[in-house]
Amino acid sequence: MVRIMIFISLLIAVFESNAASGVLYFVANEDDIDSNLLLDKNSDEDTSVCNIFQLVNAGDTLKYKHVSVGEIQNEEENQGQNFLFYVHGYGKEIDDVIKRSLLIQEQYGVRVIFFYWPYRNSKGRQTNLKQAKGIISQYHDQFSFFLSLRDEFARKNPDAKISLMAHSLGNQFLQDFALRPDESSSQHPFDNIILNSAAINDKNHSQWLSNLSIQKNIYIISNKHDFLLKGLQLFTHAKRPLGVRVKADRLTTAIYIDMSEIIGRQKPRHNSHSFFAGDMPEAKNEVFAMYQQLFNGLTYKVK
Repeated sequence: MVRIMIFISLLIAVFESNAASGVLYFVANEDDIDSNLLLDKNSDEDTSVCNIFQLVNAGDTLKYKHVSVGEIQNEEENQGQNFLFYVHGYGKEIDDVIKRSLLIQEQYGVRVIFFYWPYRNSKGRQTNLKQAKGIISQYHDQFSFFLSLRDEFARKNPDAKISLMAHSLGNQFLQDFALRPDESSSQHPFDNIILNSAAINDKNHSQWLSNLSIQKNIYIISNKHDFLLKGLQLFTHAKRPLGVRVKADRLTTAIYIDMSEIIGRQKPRHNSHSFFAGDMPEAKNEVFAMYQQLFNGLTYKVK
């Protein structure tokens, strides 16, 4: 309990220190978040549907409230800012994703809307890789809803650039989406789609990626010294992850960025995997500059 209270206090401090960037939105199932933190609990019996929530500082704690797409887009502070749709990886509680999203907003000056998915099963137990993929397969409709919001954002923010980053196992959502028969193009595509440290199989990735038609540019970022992905491959007998090394046929229209020399091996180990926020952008100017361009929907040219 003490650990949880300390974490919440730190989260509030991060939220309050960024008044301008502290407004944060996310898409989630209502039954996947703590109902005690909801300011306006949905009266509908079916809480499995996807909802849009806003993070609210309610005194000594952070709570959530339901919002509509229109409410998000009517904020004057949105003017002149770009948007990043963010899909987190495995093993994250919602507080972890909130903290990271606020850091992204602070570091890169973009507005983040994230998609939350649980890695624990219905009994609250931690899942293994196979079970986690099973959970992901149950959230296809919710993920499609999340992606569909880009059209509303684009219509109401015609001058803003809108990008999408899937991190680690979050890329499984993209792969599943690309392989679904109802995957369709959009009149308002993402400027950039970023597959970051992807914990999915390298084999045949060009085939399913070629099915995606919701973007202008695709970027695939890897690090052959990624400690977490190499451990995933070793202990779960997973095939070679796309986020470690690309050996399969490449998608000709994608831009591949190998960060092995710039990032390499790092301590703490997570810095070799989640190097888009926190220590690495602060320590290495080239890392910050790359993500600054990608998150803000600009075209990045590999040197």
